[in-house]
Amino acid sequence: MIRKHLFRREMQFSLQVKRKRLAESKREKIKRRAEEAVANYESGNVTSGSVDDLFE
Repeated sequence: MIRKHLFRREMQFSLQVKRKRLAESKREKIKRRAEEAVANYESGNVTSGSVDDLFE
């Protein structure tokens, strides 16, 4: 009984760690994309307009 309880707690801990790592990975990806967007904006590599304007 104690062994099952410990195993369950270890599994829960492992899942928490994996979820936190996944969340951190997603935050890092968002950060990189934001930095890329700022760099593109600052270098003038962006356009603005409506969707129709962008497809012309």
